[in-house]
Amino acid sequence: MAIVRAGSSPIQSVTLNHVGDESEVKALNKVIDLQNGDQLYQCVFWKKEGNTPLLTEELKLKGVWNDIFTIIVRDQNNGKHRFPDLQIGFFPAL
Repeated sequence: MAIVRAGSSPIQSVTLNHVGDESEVKALNKVIDLQNGDQLYQCVFWKKEGNTPLLTEELKLKGVWNDIFTIIVRDQNNGKHRFPDLQIGFFPAL
């Protein structure tokens, strides 16, 4: 999940990307406009039992500080902004 706020230009896309080459891994979908003006985006990764994990060592990547992945927010004026912190891990649904 990512909570973002549009600046002077509306948000075009929010994506999960590799750090080194910035290739897109997964697009995040807008969920809702929050009351304070922020927007909530999310994407979900999952794997079937017994298969190779979708992300290498996915259960051990909690607390990543942009070493492998980053969230990139692009606005409609071609501005690009990166999130300073990202956590990847196993977060079971309630």
